[in-house]
Amino acid sequence: ILGGRDNIEQLSAEIQEKTAQKEESEAELKDRQAKAEEMAAELKDTKVRFEKAQVTYDKEAADLSKAIRGLENAIQAMETSKPVGLLQINIDDSLALASAMQLITEPRRKTISAFLQTGSGVDPNDPTYAYHSQGIIDTL
Repeated sequence: ILGGRDNIEQLSAEIQEKTAQKEESEAELKDRQAKAEEMAAELKDTKVRFEKAQVTYDKEAADLSKAIRGLENAIQAMETSKPVGLLQINIDDSLALASAMQLITEPRRKTISAFLQTGSGVDPNDPTYAYHSQGIIDTL
């Protein structure tokens, strides 16, 4: 009888211990589930913030890229608008050569010269006709 009683008490103690462990495990599980839900909500908020930031970044990057392309095009346009004095000299020499070889009649040569404004007394080396936009290009 004593042996049975000891056995019952031992089994009762084991049951109480295992019940306490089960309750502790259940509490820990609830805590972990709550923490997982909290982290999932935080992750969702972070993803939403990231997507908003990504949209803003993409928009700003597109605007800046467009602005850079505009500046590059402006620089290119200004650089291509530089006076080409050498070209004018080559045209004058070509006209003189063509006239000397009698490839162009005198009235036609005068018409071409007037169109190209050759012989009009404009000195391309005059500082008035110098390229003044290099400062703008440097700024851009």
